[in-house]
Amino acid sequence: MKQFLLALVFSFFAAVANASVVLVHEENFNAGNVIINKIGVYSDLTGMESISTIEYRQRDRNSLPMIVVAVGLSAFRVVCDAHPDKILIAILIGKEEYLSTSKACNSKSTAVFSGADLSLRLEVLKYILPNISRLGLVYSNRLNLDEAYYQEQARFHDLNFVFSPTPSDRNSIIKIMNHTVMNADVIFSIIDSELYQPQIIQDVLRLFFRQRKIMVGPSNNFVKAGALFAIYSDAEEQIKSLAGILIQLQGNPYKIISPLYPPNLKIVFNPYLVRSFGLVLPSEKYLENNFGLCPEYGCAKALD
Repeated sequence: MKQFLLALVFSFFAAVANASVVLVHEENFNAGNVIINKIGVYSDLTGMESISTIEYRQRDRNSLPMIVVAVGLSAFRVVCDAHPDKILIAILIGKEEYLSTSKACNSKSTAVFSGADLSLRLEVLKYILPNISRLGLVYSNRLNLDEAYYQEQARFHDLNFVFSPTPSDRNSIIKIMNHTVMNADVIFSIIDSELYQPQIIQDVLRLFFRQRKIMVGPSNNFVKAGALFAIYSDAEEQIKSLAGILIQLQGNPYKIISPLYPPNLKIVFNPYLVRSFGLVLPSEKYLENNFGLCPEYGCAKALD
Protein backbone atom coordinates (compact mmCIF):
# COMPACT_ATOMS: atom_id res chain seq x y z
CA MET A 1 0.00 0.00 0.00
CA LYS A 2 2.83 2.37 0.89
CA GLN A 3 4.56 1.68 -2.42
CA PHE A 4 1.29 2.30 -4.26
CA LEU A 5 0.83 5.69 -2.57
CA LEU A 6 4.42 6.68 -3.32
CA ALA A 7 3.92 5.74 -6.96
CA LEU A 8 0.70 7.78 -7.07
CA VAL A 9 2.38 10.84 -5.59
CA PHE A 10 5.34 10.47 -7.95
CA SER A 11 3.06 10.18 -10.99
CA PHE A 12 1.17 13.32 -9.93
CA PHE A 13 4.29 15.44 -9.61
CA ALA A 14 5.68 14.02 -12.83
CA ALA A 15 2.48 15.08 -14.62
CA VAL A 16 2.76 18.57 -13.15
CA ALA A 17 6.40 18.84 -14.13
CA ASN A 18 5.57 17.78 -17.70
CA ALA A 19 2.43 19.90 -17.98
CA SER A 20 2.21 21.65 -21.33
CA VAL A 21 -0.17 24.31 -19.99
CA VAL A 22 -0.48 26.09 -16.66
CA LEU A 23 -3.78 27.61 -15.56
CA VAL A 24 -3.50 30.69 -13.30
CA HIS A 25 -6.40 31.79 -11.15
CA GLU A 26 -7.16 34.21 -8.36
CA GLU A 27 -10.79 34.71 -7.44
CA ASN A 28 -11.94 32.16 -10.03
CA PHE A 29 -10.55 29.02 -8.38
CA ASN A 30 -13.80 27.09 -8.91
CA ALA A 31 -13.96 28.17 -12.54
CA GLY A 32 -10.38 26.99 -12.93
CA ASN A 33 -11.33 23.54 -11.66
CA VAL A 34 -14.22 23.37 -14.11
CA ILE A 35 -11.86 24.23 -16.98
CA ILE A 36 -9.35 21.55 -15.97
CA ASN A 37 -12.06 18.91 -15.56
CA LYS A 38 -13.70 19.74 -18.90
CA ILE A 39 -10.80 20.59 -21.19
CA GLY A 40 -10.04 16.93 -21.86
CA VAL A 41 -13.51 16.46 -23.37
CA TYR A 42 -12.58 18.76 -26.27
CA SER A 43 -8.84 18.11 -26.60
CA ASP A 44 -6.20 15.50 -25.82
CA LEU A 45 -4.52 17.89 -23.39
CA THR A 46 -3.32 16.17 -20.21
CA GLY A 47 -1.51 17.36 -17.11
CA MET A 48 -2.77 20.95 -17.03
CA GLU A 49 -1.41 22.48 -13.83
CA SER A 50 -3.53 24.90 -11.76
CA ILE A 51 -1.78 27.49 -9.60
CA SER A 52 -2.64 30.77 -7.89
CA THR A 53 -1.37 34.16 -9.03
CA ILE A 54 0.88 34.30 -5.93
CA GLU A 55 2.48 30.98 -6.80
CA TYR A 56 2.89 32.02 -10.44
CA ARG A 57 4.86 35.10 -9.40
CA GLN A 58 7.08 33.01 -7.13
CA ARG A 59 7.82 30.22 -9.59
CA ASP A 60 11.03 30.17 -11.58
CA ARG A 61 10.28 31.15 -15.16
CA ASN A 62 12.06 28.11 -16.57
CA SER A 63 9.95 25.71 -14.51
CA LEU A 64 6.73 26.94 -16.11
CA PRO A 65 5.31 25.65 -19.40
CA MET A 66 5.22 27.97 -22.40
CA ILE A 67 1.40 28.26 -22.56
CA VAL A 68 -0.38 30.10 -19.74
CA VAL A 69 -4.16 30.32 -19.33
CA ALA A 70 -5.29 33.21 -17.10
CA VAL A 71 -8.76 32.94 -15.54
CA GLY A 72 -10.25 36.42 -15.19
CA LEU A 73 -8.92 39.96 -15.33
CA SER A 74 -6.84 39.90 -12.12
CA ALA A 75 -4.98 36.75 -13.16
CA PHE A 76 -4.41 38.12 -16.66
CA ARG A 77 -2.82 41.27 -15.24
CA VAL A 78 -0.45 39.13 -13.16
CA VAL A 79 0.68 36.91 -16.04
CA CYS A 80 1.17 39.99 -18.21
CA ASP A 81 3.53 41.49 -15.63
CA ALA A 82 5.44 38.35 -14.59
CA HIS A 83 7.58 35.93 -16.62
CA PRO A 84 7.68 37.49 -20.10
CA ASP A 85 7.90 35.54 -23.36
CA LYS A 86 5.14 33.09 -22.47
CA ILE A 87 2.09 32.51 -24.67
CA LEU A 88 -0.93 33.89 -22.80
CA ILE A 89 -4.60 33.00 -23.16
CA ALA A 90 -7.18 34.94 -21.14
CA ILE A 91 -10.61 33.48 -20.39
CA LEU A 92 -13.61 34.78 -18.41
CA ILE A 93 -12.66 38.30 -19.42
CA GLY A 94 -14.42 41.12 -21.27
CA LYS A 95 -13.13 42.42 -24.59
CA GLU A 96 -12.40 45.89 -23.20
CA GLU A 97 -10.68 44.43 -20.13
CA TYR A 98 -8.47 42.32 -22.36
CA LEU A 99 -7.59 45.12 -24.77
CA SER A 100 -6.80 47.53 -21.93
CA THR A 101 -4.48 45.02 -20.24
CA SER A 102 -2.83 43.28 -23.20
CA LYS A 103 -1.24 46.51 -24.43
CA ALA A 104 1.21 46.32 -21.52
CA CYS A 105 1.99 42.60 -21.93
CA ASN A 106 5.52 41.49 -22.75
CA SER A 107 4.16 38.24 -24.14
CA LYS A 108 2.04 37.23 -27.10
CA SER A 109 -1.58 36.81 -26.02
CA THR A 110 -5.08 35.97 -27.14
CA ALA A 111 -8.44 35.54 -25.38
CA VAL A 112 -11.83 33.90 -25.25
CA PHE A 113 -14.17 36.78 -24.53
CA SER A 114 -17.19 36.62 -22.24
CA GLY A 115 -20.34 38.40 -23.34
CA ALA A 116 -21.11 39.13 -26.98
CA ASP A 117 -20.05 41.39 -29.83
CA LEU A 118 -21.17 45.02 -29.50
CA SER A 119 -22.90 45.16 -32.88
CA LEU A 120 -25.06 42.11 -32.14
CA ARG A 121 -26.04 43.45 -28.72
CA LEU A 122 -27.09 46.78 -30.22
CA GLU A 123 -29.01 45.13 -33.04
CA VAL A 124 -31.05 42.97 -30.65
CA LEU A 125 -31.61 45.88 -28.26
CA LYS A 126 -32.97 48.13 -31.00
CA TYR A 127 -35.26 45.36 -32.23
CA ILE A 128 -36.74 44.83 -28.77
CA LEU A 129 -36.89 48.54 -27.83
CA PRO A 130 -37.26 50.36 -31.17
CA ASN A 131 -38.13 53.76 -29.65
CA ILE A 132 -35.01 54.28 -27.55
CA SER A 133 -32.12 56.50 -28.66
CA ARG A 134 -29.79 57.33 -25.73
CA LEU A 135 -27.71 54.60 -24.11
CA GLY A 136 -25.95 55.37 -20.86
CA LEU A 137 -22.64 53.57 -20.45
CA VAL A 138 -20.82 53.81 -17.12
CA TYR A 139 -17.37 52.25 -17.00
CA SER A 140 -14.38 52.23 -14.66
CA ASN A 141 -11.80 54.83 -15.62
CA ARG A 142 -9.03 52.24 -15.63
CA LEU A 143 -10.74 50.64 -18.61
CA ASN A 144 -9.45 51.94 -21.93
CA LEU A 145 -12.80 52.11 -23.74
CA ASP A 146 -12.78 53.08 -27.43
CA GLU A 147 -15.65 55.57 -27.25
CA ALA A 148 -15.35 56.51 -30.94
CA TYR A 149 -15.84 52.87 -31.98
CA TYR A 150 -18.83 52.50 -29.66
CA GLN A 151 -20.41 55.66 -31.03
CA GLU A 152 -19.82 54.53 -34.60
CA GLN A 153 -21.52 51.18 -33.94
CA ALA A 154 -24.42 52.91 -32.19
CA ARG A 155 -25.10 55.19 -35.17
CA PHE A 156 -25.74 52.15 -37.39
CA HIS A 157 -28.82 51.52 -35.23
CA ASP A 158 -29.89 55.15 -34.73
CA LEU A 159 -28.54 55.11 -31.20
CA ASN A 160 -26.21 57.38 -29.26
CA PHE A 161 -24.01 56.59 -26.26
CA VAL A 162 -23.75 58.81 -23.19
CA PHE A 163 -20.39 57.87 -21.64
CA SER A 164 -19.60 58.18 -17.93
CA PRO A 165 -16.16 56.95 -16.80
CA THR A 166 -15.86 56.72 -13.03
CA PRO A 167 -13.56 55.68 -10.18
CA SER A 168 -14.42 52.20 -8.92
CA ASP A 169 -15.41 53.01 -5.33
CA ARG A 170 -19.07 52.52 -4.41
CA ASN A 171 -19.91 56.18 -3.69
CA SER A 172 -18.51 57.35 -7.03
CA ILE A 173 -20.35 54.63 -8.92
CA ILE A 174 -23.73 55.33 -7.32
CA LYS A 175 -23.30 59.07 -7.88
CA ILE A 176 -22.45 58.71 -11.57
CA MET A 177 -25.21 56.13 -12.07
CA ASN A 178 -27.74 58.60 -10.63
CA HIS A 179 -26.55 61.21 -13.09
CA THR A 180 -26.45 58.85 -16.06
CA VAL A 181 -29.90 57.40 -15.48
CA MET A 182 -31.38 60.93 -15.84
CA ASN A 183 -29.77 61.38 -19.27
CA ALA A 184 -30.35 58.00 -20.90
CA ASP A 185 -33.25 55.84 -22.05
CA VAL A 186 -31.45 52.58 -21.24
CA ILE A 187 -28.28 51.72 -19.33
CA PHE A 188 -25.95 49.60 -21.45
CA SER A 189 -23.46 47.68 -19.33
CA ILE A 190 -20.28 45.90 -20.37
CA ILE A 191 -18.09 43.35 -18.60
CA ASP A 192 -16.13 45.51 -16.16
CA SER A 193 -14.85 43.51 -13.18
CA GLU A 194 -13.65 46.55 -11.24
CA LEU A 195 -16.93 48.41 -11.60
CA TYR A 196 -19.56 45.70 -11.24
CA GLN A 197 -18.83 43.97 -7.97
CA PRO A 198 -21.77 41.75 -6.86
CA GLN A 199 -23.10 44.14 -4.20
CA ILE A 200 -22.74 47.16 -6.46
CA ILE A 201 -24.72 45.42 -9.20
CA GLN A 202 -27.58 44.91 -6.73
CA ASP A 203 -27.49 48.55 -5.59
CA VAL A 204 -27.35 49.86 -9.16
CA LEU A 205 -30.23 47.71 -10.35
CA ARG A 206 -32.38 48.76 -7.40
CA LEU A 207 -31.71 52.37 -8.39
CA PHE A 208 -32.83 51.69 -11.96
CA PHE A 209 -35.94 49.86 -10.77
CA ARG A 210 -36.98 52.88 -8.68
CA GLN A 211 -36.39 55.16 -11.68
CA ARG A 212 -38.25 52.82 -14.05
CA LYS A 213 -35.17 52.49 -16.23
CA ILE A 214 -33.85 49.38 -17.95
CA MET A 215 -30.34 47.96 -17.88
CA VAL A 216 -29.07 45.63 -20.58
CA GLY A 217 -26.56 43.22 -19.05
CA PRO A 218 -23.44 41.54 -20.45
CA SER A 219 -24.08 38.17 -18.76
CA ASN A 220 -26.87 35.96 -17.44
CA ASN A 221 -25.87 36.86 -13.87
CA PHE A 222 -26.92 40.45 -14.57
CA VAL A 223 -30.34 39.24 -15.69
CA LYS A 224 -30.73 37.19 -12.51
CA ALA A 225 -29.92 40.37 -10.57
CA GLY A 226 -32.45 42.49 -12.48
CA ALA A 227 -31.24 43.44 -15.98
CA LEU A 228 -33.69 43.06 -18.89
CA PHE A 229 -31.69 40.70 -21.06
CA ALA A 230 -28.19 39.51 -21.87
CA ILE A 231 -26.44 37.75 -24.73
CA TYR A 232 -23.74 35.42 -23.47
CA SER A 233 -21.82 32.18 -23.95
CA ASP A 234 -22.03 29.48 -21.31
CA ALA A 235 -19.01 27.83 -19.68
CA GLU A 236 -19.18 24.85 -22.02
CA GLU A 237 -18.84 27.02 -25.12
CA GLN A 238 -15.99 29.05 -23.64
CA ILE A 239 -14.06 25.90 -22.71
CA LYS A 240 -14.64 24.51 -26.22
CA SER A 241 -13.16 27.68 -27.71
CA LEU A 242 -10.23 27.53 -25.28
CA ALA A 243 -9.58 23.91 -26.29
CA GLY A 244 -9.55 24.95 -29.94
CA ILE A 245 -6.91 27.62 -29.25
CA LEU A 246 -4.77 25.18 -27.24
CA ILE A 247 -4.87 22.59 -30.03
CA GLN A 248 -3.70 25.20 -32.55
CA LEU A 249 -0.90 26.47 -30.31
CA GLN A 250 0.37 23.01 -29.49
CA GLY A 251 0.61 22.34 -33.20
CA ASN A 252 2.27 25.68 -33.88
CA PRO A 253 3.21 27.79 -30.82
CA TYR A 254 4.19 30.73 -33.06
CA LYS A 255 0.78 30.95 -34.69
CA ILE A 256 -1.04 34.25 -34.19
CA ILE A 257 -4.61 33.61 -32.99
CA SER A 258 -7.01 36.52 -32.80
CA PRO A 259 -9.14 36.91 -29.66
CA LEU A 260 -12.67 35.64 -30.17
CA TYR A 261 -16.18 35.26 -28.86
CA PRO A 262 -17.43 31.65 -28.72
CA PRO A 263 -19.63 30.97 -31.77
CA ASN A 264 -22.77 29.59 -30.09
CA LEU A 265 -24.36 32.39 -28.10
CA LYS A 266 -27.44 32.34 -25.90
CA ILE A 267 -29.94 35.00 -24.88
CA VAL A 268 -31.83 35.22 -21.60
CA PHE A 269 -34.63 37.60 -20.59
CA ASN A 270 -35.93 38.74 -17.23
CA PRO A 271 -39.62 37.68 -17.34
CA TYR A 272 -40.63 40.07 -14.56
CA LEU A 273 -39.28 43.12 -16.42
CA VAL A 274 -40.75 41.90 -19.71
CA ARG A 275 -44.20 41.86 -18.09
CA SER A 276 -43.62 45.05 -16.10
CA PHE A 277 -42.72 47.08 -19.20
CA GLY A 278 -45.29 45.35 -21.42
CA LEU A 279 -42.69 44.16 -23.93
CA VAL A 280 -43.44 41.82 -26.80
CA LEU A 281 -40.47 39.56 -27.39
CA PRO A 282 -39.52 37.84 -30.63
CA SER A 283 -40.05 34.09 -30.74
CA GLU A 284 -37.19 31.72 -29.99
CA LYS A 285 -37.22 30.60 -33.62
CA TYR A 286 -36.94 34.22 -34.81
CA LEU A 287 -34.03 34.87 -32.46
CA GLU A 288 -32.21 31.85 -33.83
CA ASN A 289 -32.92 32.46 -37.52
CA ASN A 290 -32.25 36.20 -37.51
CA PHE A 291 -29.66 36.67 -34.77
CA GLY A 292 -28.17 33.19 -34.32
CA LEU A 293 -29.17 33.15 -30.64
CA CYS A 294 -30.45 30.26 -28.53
CA PRO A 295 -32.47 30.24 -25.30
CA GLU A 296 -30.79 29.03 -22.11
CA TYR A 297 -31.68 25.40 -22.76
CA GLY A 298 -30.38 25.46 -26.35
CA CYS A 299 -31.66 25.95 -29.88
CA ALA A 300 -32.35 22.31 -30.65
CA LYS A 301 -35.07 22.09 -28.00
CA ALA A 302 -36.57 25.42 -29.05
CA LEU A 303 -37.25 24.06 -32.53
CA ASP A 304 -38.73 20.70 -31.51
